[in-house]
Amino acid sequence: MAKINAQIRNNYDLYRSHLDADKVIDGQLGVSDVKKNHGSFDVGEVVVSSAVKFGNTSIECKIDRDDEYHYTILYRTDSIDTRLLTRLDAGAGTHRNTAPGIPLGLTSVPTPHYHEYREDGHNIAYPIDGVDYSDESSTKFDYNQGFSYFCDKLHITDPDNGRPSIVHGAQGVLPLLIDSSDPNADVEFPE
Repeated sequence: MAKINAQIRNNYDLYRSHLDADKVIDGQLGVSDVKKNHGSFDVGEVVVSSAVKFGNTSIECKIDRDDEYHYTILYRTDSIDTRLLTRLDAGAGTHRNTAPGIPLGLTSVPTPHYHEYREDGHNIAYPIDGVDYSDESSTKFDYNQGFSYFCDKLHITDPDNGRPSIVHGAQGVLPLLIDSSDPNADVEFPE
């Protein structure tokens, strides 16, 4: 039998209002620190502000250093013991929903999938809208796509009401930006 989160169940209206409220992250989510208990993953975290408070909230992302399609994005709070409010998993296989009343189509949900609590306190994995799970392209849902989906789902923007960004790179390594413009395009050289 699946475990029930009584803290979510007892505060479900606030939980739902919080998830549906507008939220803001200041800056980008940088994923560059080595995850202490999982050395092949990089991790990063950013604080989230919300119009409807549910403790102190943040987004944490861990990405497999060798596979941009294997990652987890977590939305956390300090107001419940498990800390987890929602999460998105990609590249880690199939999740089996064992809570009572699960429709047959949701008993086994491949990645990528999104987890959210139901009113009864069960954490359920759901397929992501727009992903064709019958096609191999579903396995190519990279962390940029996942972060974009996650922010849209949770109504998260940057301070200018734009799309927040995520950057992944090993600590101390600057991302290589390739600029194809000619720096001498408008320069007249003497003959």
